[in-house]
Amino acid sequence: MDRRPVVAAFDHETGLRRPGDYRRVVFASESTTIIDLSVSYEAAPPRGATSRYQVVLPYLGLFTYSVGRRSTTVDANRTLMVPAGIEYADSHPVRNLGHSAVAIAPEPEVMEELCRLLGSRPADVFTDLSQPASPKLRLAAHRLRNIADHGAGPLEADELAIQVLQEVLDTPKRSGGAPIVQRAKHVIHERGCERLSLQDIARAVGVSPVYLTQEFTRTEGMPLYQYQLHLRLGRALVELPHCADITGLAIDLGFSSHSHFGAAFRRVFGVTPAEFRSGVVRPI
Repeated sequence: MDRRPVVAAFDHETGLRRPGDYRRVVFASESTTIIDLSVSYEAAPPRGATSRYQVVLPYLGLFTYSVGRRSTTVDANRTLMVPAGIEYADSHPVRNLGHSAVAIAPEPEVMEELCRLLGSRPADVFTDLSQPASPKLRLAAHRLRNIADHGAGPLEADELAIQVLQEVLDTPKRSGGAPIVQRAKHVIHERGCERLSLQDIARAVGVSPVYLTQEFTRTEGMPLYQYQLHLRLGRALVELPHCADITGLAIDLGFSSHSHFGAAFRRVFGVTPAEFRSGVVRPI
């Protein structure tokens, strides 16, 4: 297991963390391997083919994942499904923004059994490149990437990884691949934590506000304002373990106050920011 310290990168303009460059195995067993990885905008994005099926839970930044002529834009609101043995390429469509993610790579027999319980096969389940990530999956991503630091034993780590895989495989599929929706996500990430209007995003994408909100909600299962809110709260999951001033963080993330931030955080994740920072995590 790689326990080398992870060096955080910072955006000096906002003071918030941004993806750096590292890849570390946080847990490995006879059932699964869990990897915490981060790729900066300046680094060459990953490409190639994996020998195992992987479920990837992004938690910071944004990237485009491409297989053949298909591609999908992935951020902390989505889960990436990586098929085995197929060439892929990542890219970073937003300037100065890389990505960080937790990758779960189960042994082939584990993935086969999980899919068999759903009456399917991995080759069929992994035809969709990405799907929505529920709040509990997003919490689980941070629990997995820090699992060694919390003193978890191999039994707990293996079971959590399998629970996450089951949750992902059971999630209703929404591809998120519509070009208009992907362009809207690019705009949201380009503008950071700025509070954008529907007209701002629609104008940047080149469609009407009515068409954009209908297409985005149909594809993502939530309206644009909620998608952006979840991204801001996802940023809080990254920052809170290192944060001494929750009120300052709330303002940096675009919330009007500590109480506004705390209420939104608890409504989505089921715990308060202080509880999350102290290690209280809702079970998956």
